[in-house]
Amino acid sequence: MSDSSALNQHIQEKLRGRTLDEVDAVTAARWLDEARLLADSPHRPGKNLRYRLRRGAIAWFIRRLP
Repeated sequence: MSDSSALNQHIQEKLRGRTLDEVDAVTAARWLDEARLLADSPHRPGKNLRYRLRRGAIAWFIRRLP
């Protein structure tokens, strides 16, 4: 699955579960890869997520929503 809303939802759940306000793209990419939502690049961690960030599919600053 690579639906942007599913990716955003998973990241938000992780942020809430860890009581974090924000996360860097490399860490978020690892979470998505572990959940099998978006494969990460083993040679350039965070690459696939950064690509989506640049396209505007996901907000660049990944912050927890209230």
